[in-house]
Amino acid sequence: MAERLLACVIVRDSVLTLADGRDLAFLELGADADPPVMYFHGVPTSRLDLVSREGEIHAARAHVIAVDRPGFGRSSPQPGRHLNDWAGDVEALADHLALDRLAVLGLSAGGAFAIASATLLPDRVGALGLVAAVSDPSWEGSRARETSEEEALYATDDEDAVLAWHEESFGADGSGYLAGAAGLPAPDAAVFDDPVHGPALLGSVSESFRQGVGGMAQDRLVRSRPWTFDPASVDVPTAILHGEQDTVVTMENGEHNTALLPTARLTRFPEHGHISIMSEIPKLAGELASALRS
Repeated sequence: MAERLLACVIVRDSVLTLADGRDLAFLELGADADPPVMYFHGVPTSRLDLVSREGEIHAARAHVIAVDRPGFGRSSPQPGRHLNDWAGDVEALADHLALDRLAVLGLSAGGAFAIASATLLPDRVGALGLVAAVSDPSWEGSRARETSEEEALYATDDEDAVLAWHEESFGADGSGYLAGAAGLPAPDAAVFDDPVHGPALLGSVSESFRQGVGGMAQDRLVRSRPWTFDPASVDVPTAILHGEQDTVVTMENGEHNTALLPTARLTRFPEHGHISIMSEIPKLAGELASALRS
C-alpha cells in the first residue's frame, strides 16, 4: 500500500482492482485500529475532500476511508452504472480491507450513495451519516435548482448526451466549473479564503476532473433516476447534518431525508452553508465510529 505526503500529513492512497477489472481508488485517514467510516464525496469533489482535516479525524478516533466513485479521480469509469451498483463496490472494498462492520457517510451528492449502501448492505453497515445530502429524486424538491433543460436532459437516460452537455457547459476538463460558483453565502466563501482548507478543497475539485467531466456527468444522471430501494428499512443510528445557509442543497432535502429514514436525527446549523459544514465531518465521523463500538 503506497504512502505519500499530502497537506503535510501522511495518508494512505491506494487503488483496488475489482473483479471486473475496474480500479477503485480510496484514501485512508486516521488510525487503522479505530472503527471504519467509509466516506462518499460530493460533486465535483473526490477522495481528497478531508485530507486537510486528517488531524481532526485522528482526534475523533475514526478510521475514514474516502472512495472515488467511477469516473472520478483515479477510479475507472463504469458505463451504464446505476445507483444500486455502488453497494457492490462498497462491499468489495470492505472485503479487501477485512471490514465486517462499517459506517457510511455521504456529503451532498454522496448522500444518495450512502443511503443506498445502508439500505442494500444491512448486514455490513452499522451507522449512517448524511451531510448537506440530496434526497430522493422522485421528490420534487430535490430538483429545485435544475433548469428545465437539465430536467429534460436527465430524463433521456442518454449518457452520451449528458456528457456532451457537461463538456459544453464546463469544458471537457471541467475548468469552467468554478467560474460558475460565484455568489456563495459568506460561510462558504470563507472556506475558499482559508489558507489550509481552501487549497485542499480546490485540490479535491481538480482531482475529481482528472479524467474530465465524465464522472460528474454520469453521476448526476445516476442520481436522477428513481430509487429502487426502500430507505425506510434502514434501522441503524442515522445522523443528518444540514446548514441553514445552504443554497446548493436546501434544508428541505435534509428534512425530507429525515422523514424517509426512521431512525434519523437532524441537526441544523444556522452558521453553515453547503461547503462550510464540511468542518463538522470529523466530529460526525467520530460519532459514527462510536456507534460501531457500542
